[in-house]
Amino acid sequence: MKNTMNIPITPYADIVNQEDKLKEYVIYRACFEVDKEYEQLIISFHAKNIKWFTCNVYHQNIVRGQVVQIMKKTMETIFIGIEEIFNSATSIPGSILPGTWELEFEILTDATEDIQLEVTYELRAQGVEASDNVENQRDIYFEVEPNSTSNKWYKGDFHTHTVYSDGRMTREHNLVTAKNQNLDFFVATDHNIITHLWPNDSEVVPFPGTELTTPKGHGNFLFAEKPIFNYCSLEDMYSEVGVNKIIETNQQNGIFSINHPFLAPWAWVLRETKLNMVTSLEICNDPTYQDNTLATEKALTFWSILLNDGFHITGIGGSDSHLLPDETYPDSNVPSLIGDPCTYIYAESLTAEALKSGIQAGHAVLSRDGFIDYKVRGEENFLPGGTLNNKAGVLEVTCERDAVSKIQWIVDGKIVQIDEGKNASFSYQFEDKEYHWIRVDVRDENDQYIGSTNPFYWGKKQTTLETWGDALDEWNRQKSDTI
Repeated sequence: MKNTMNIPITPYADIVNQEDKLKEYVIYRACFEVDKEYEQLIISFHAKNIKWFTCNVYHQNIVRGQVVQIMKKTMETIFIGIEEIFNSATSIPGSILPGTWELEFEILTDATEDIQLEVTYELRAQGVEASDNVENQRDIYFEVEPNSTSNKWYKGDFHTHTVYSDGRMTREHNLVTAKNQNLDFFVATDHNIITHLWPNDSEVVPFPGTELTTPKGHGNFLFAEKPIFNYCSLEDMYSEVGVNKIIETNQQNGIFSINHPFLAPWAWVLRETKLNMVTSLEICNDPTYQDNTLATEKALTFWSILLNDGFHITGIGGSDSHLLPDETYPDSNVPSLIGDPCTYIYAESLTAEALKSGIQAGHAVLSRDGFIDYKVRGEENFLPGGTLNNKAGVLEVTCERDAVSKIQWIVDGKIVQIDEGKNASFSYQFEDKEYHWIRVDVRDENDQYIGSTNPFYWGKKQTTLETWGDALDEWNRQKSDTI
C-alpha cells in the first residue's frame, strides 16, 4: 500500500550566533507514525533558502537513514528498506516497523531568509530498488575476505569525501582515483553520515568512517561499525557536553581522530575533549589548500607537546579530498588528490581490525611523497610506535622520494640533527628511568613539509594533561621553544 503525506516541521532548538545575533543553525524535529510493518520507507526533501542540512532518521533512538543536503545539489531522496537493494548508500537495511519514527535536522540557513522545507514520505508494502543502488555492491560495515593477509605496510588515506556530503567524487570515482594513487585502502568520512554501501572492488578497499562536523571542530571516527548518532542527537554537536557525549558513546565504534586541528575556521577548539579518548591526530591535511601550510606546522608542534607529556597519540595524514582529480583550490597549481598525503600503516592484514591495531600501536608513517623507512639498526622487525630495548643504539632512515630530502631528527620536540639526501642515521643514548621519544620529519629543499614517522619511545611517563584545553594552554606556553 502506498501512503504519502507531508511531515510538519517544528523547531525545538535554535542555535544563535551570539556575535551578530542572527539565527544561523537551527535544529528541527518531525515525527510520524507507522501503523504496521512495511518493506520500505522513502523520504523526499524539498527546500529553499537552506545552504546545508543534515537529517537523521530514527526509530527507537537508532539511526536507520542519513542524508546531507547542500544547496548546489539536486534535492535528495533517501530509501530505507528490508533488503540492501532497497536502501540508499547511507541507510541501514531492515524492516520498517510499527511505531513512532523521528527525523532530526541540523539546518544551516541564510540568516536573512525564512526557511522553506517540505518533507514527504512513502511507506511501501513492497520495496523498490533504491535510486543509487549499484550492481555488485557490498556493505563495508562488514568484513570481507581480505585481499592481502601479509604483515606489511599498507598505503591509505584516512579522510575522504563523496557526493553524499560535499565531495565532488562519486563512490566509483573515489575508487578509481585511489587506484591511480596506488592506495591499498581509504576511509570514507562524509560529514556526520556513513556512506557504507560501495561498489565491490578487488584492488582497493574502502572502510567506513564519518567526520563529526561541529561548529567548533571536526574529528573522524575511523572504521566505524554503525552511525555515531545512535542514542545521540545532532543537537549534541553544539555544546562541549554534547560533543563529549558523542565521543564517549562511540569509544568502541571505531577510533577517534581529530582532524586539521589548527585549520581555521574548522580548528578543534573544544577545550573539554578528554585526551585519553583521542587515538590519533591528523598532522597533515590536504597540503594543496593554502592555509594548511601553517596549520600543519602548528599541528607538528602541538603533537610534540602531547608526546612530551607521555601520550602515544598516533600522527596520521588525510587528503580531505573534496575535488575532482583535475581540480585545484584557489592559489594552488597542484591538484587536490585523494592520497595526498597518504598514511602507511603496518598491519597483519588489510582488514579494519588489523589497521586499527596498527594505528593504536603507532605503526604509522605519513608522507606526501613516498615511504619513509625508519628502523633500529640490527632490529629489522622493530616498528615506529615501539619502545626501544637498548639505552644506546643507531636509528636509520631511508626516503623513497627521488628528490633530495632534508631529514630532521626530532628528540623530545627539538631538532637535534639535520641530514640531506635519501639516507641518514642517528645515534642515541639514554639513561634508565628517563622518558624520551624520537621521530623523523622530512622536508624538501625549500623546507616544505613532506612527512613524518611516528616516534620510537624510551621509557614511560605518567601523563599530566587531561583535556584538549590543557594541551592548548601548554602549547601556547611552550610553542616558541618547540618544533
